[in-house]
Amino acid sequence: MNARRSRPRPRCAAPPSRAFPTLSGLALALLSLAAAPTALRADTVALWLFDEQAGIYPSSVLNDAGPGSHFLILGRGAELASGRFGRALRPIPPPPLAMTTRSPGSDADSGASHVRFGLHPPPALPGRTQPPLVWTNANFAALTTRGDAHLRRAPLPNVTDSPLNLGGGTWTVEAWLRLDTGAHDEGVLLELGTGPRGENELV
Repeated sequence: MNARRSRPRPRCAAPPSRAFPTLSGLALALLSLAAAPTALRADTVALWLFDEQAGIYPSSVLNDAGPGSHFLILGRGAELASGRFGRALRPIPPPPLAMTTRSPGSDADSGASHVRFGLHPPPALPGRTQPPLVWTNANFAALTTRGDAHLRRAPLPNVTDSPLNLGGGTWTVEAWLRLDTGAHDEGVLLELGTGPRGENELV
């Protein structure tokens, strides 16, 4: 495990970056990250190695090798690819989404299961302007969120109540990053936010 992968830790002050609305807790759009195998430092807060097997599908868990189990969920906007020291998380354009149907009366065709599996959104909450996450708008690279509970198969840690809530302290994010020479748009390496996804400008 390496101190050089995406690893927030309290050392020197660094400003957060943002480019699109956050999710409840922590939203990540991580660019081609990889790491070299060295010992985990005592002040490490989170360490995402992205060493899961290539070809895993969106909604798969990306494990945290740090002490807090801040695992991420892979979205449609990234894939695992070969990196400098093993695997890397590579942003990609979300592929076309093909929905399939099951036979009438099957569990996957029930209203509750359509919501649970991200095929249909749950009812909108009062006062919210952003639609709930479903497969059609899950275009992020990787995230952890306390919101959108209809999609969670396992409880995600509440980063607001953990050392990953870095807003009030000094910290450093370390990562191996390879830029795409053909890219024409901006990207986000790490974004921390609070409150419902996309409902405020707090970062």
